[in-house]
Amino acid sequence: MIRRLRGEIIDRRPSSVVLDVGGVGYLVTVSESAGLTVGMKTELYTYTHVREDSLALFGFARDVDLSLFELLITVPGVGPVKAMGIMETDAADIASHIRARDVKRLSGLPGVGKKTAERLIVDLGDKVLALGIPERLSASGRPTKACPSANSDLLSALANLGYRPAQAEALAERALESLGEAASLEDLIREALARAGRR
Repeated sequence: MIRRLRGEIIDRRPSSVVLDVGGVGYLVTVSESAGLTVGMKTELYTYTHVREDSLALFGFARDVDLSLFELLITVPGVGPVKAMGIMETDAADIASHIRARDVKRLSGLPGVGKKTAERLIVDLGDKVLALGIPERLSASGRPTKACPSANSDLLSALANLGYRPAQAEALAERALESLGEAASLEDLIREALARAGRR
């Protein structure tokens, strides 16, 4: 089993990279939000998925991300591809949603319906705690709120506008920090889009 690779990215596609390791090019499935670019030298923690007719590598920048991925695929109905879609969201947020038993937020993750969300909570609650994934910090250095109720509609709106989960989370967080949870949804959306335009 291939557990870790270190090399240079020589090709990048939306959901995969080719990593040159000593002259051998490994095709590794990665998240779209991983921030990997051609020419970058990097180290990936990998999961090797073997089937009768294929062998696939799934790569992560952090060991803790790989550990969470391996927990996700133990849940019935969650294979590597679906788990990779879930991992588009920051590991700290996924873990927080599970710890908080937030079915609504988990159901909003790619490929996750209500039943799968409930299974994630039941099957992984204690196991996620054991991983010790730290809370994600906001720009101010404070732990972010994983599931603020004022955030749900804003995240849904941003998702409908085409933003990926990790992007929507970051924009919503900044908009809420700027305007506060008492702001109207329209104002929050306007602020989030304005911040997206400043990037």
